[in-house]
Amino acid sequence: SMNPALVTPSSGINAEYGVSSKKVYCTGVFLDSFFFAVGSAWVAILGYLLLGSIGWRIFILLTSLPIFIPSLIILHFKLQEESRRIPNVSTQHKSDSTALIPDFKSRLGKACLLNLLNIWQGYGCILLLPALLKLTNERDGSDGCKASVQGEDFLIIALLSGVGHILGRILGIAVSNFRFRLVQTFTALVSMACYGALIFDDSYLSIVISIGIANVTYSMTRLELKLMECDIQYFGRAKVASASAWCLTIGYVGAIIGTCMAEFLTTHEAVIGTFSCSCLLLLVVLLVTDYKNN
Repeated sequence: SMNPALVTPSSGINAEYGVSSKKVYCTGVFLDSFFFAVGSAWVAILGYLLLGSIGWRIFILLTSLPIFIPSLIILHFKLQEESRRIPNVSTQHKSDSTALIPDFKSRLGKACLLNLLNIWQGYGCILLLPALLKLTNERDGSDGCKASVQGEDFLIIALLSGVGHILGRILGIAVSNFRFRLVQTFTALVSMACYGALIFDDSYLSIVISIGIANVTYSMTRLELKLMECDIQYFGRAKVASASAWCLTIGYVGAIIGTCMAEFLTTHEAVIGTFSCSCLLLLVVLLVTDYKNN
């Protein structure tokens, strides 16, 4: 799974300079998100196949090597060669480049909050899954190392995280032309239902169903927010690069919060915290009245 920190910061800059069409950009975002999801499934399968024989230190080293691939591609091909720049990009949208969105700060604030809560929820979900599986192992009588995530648990993680993310990306691009609030209100309500179910029932079957569906809804929203953060019509061409940078930065604050919750709170408390995050996400979605024909 490639490190997104090497790939996504350039998205706002590329969007500002322009691509050949919005359809091409949407396709690029989908492919980026889709193969990121494939990587998350692949690394869990590798854990199942290799972790027991090579140890976790070598495993982490091997799965970290792809981090260098994006930088090598960028150095070799150069994302923007002078001779291949799109003609008249600087004048093609001259009116857009100087026009400012009147409520830019309000739009940016809501977009940043959406990214914060979505990535908080997503990282919390990813880290909650092993903790919940360990909890069920302990409840079944395992202790010590036997209660830790191992063996077939990695296949469950690959199925719920990887396949769930892949399905979420596909569904996300399929509904990307629908009204934003309609789709995102639905996904937020489904996420709330999933984490609410885990609060009262943390059986193995409940974990598999709830976390699997929550991963799908998280991925659908993540794809939509990646499209939003570089939307020239929404932020204006003059400000879209800075808006993208702010959304990305605030989003990773959410990643820190989600990680800390999973690490320092009990599993039950972390589930309640992620449920609360889903409630806040629904509230912010309802406040977005100025994006995609609301």
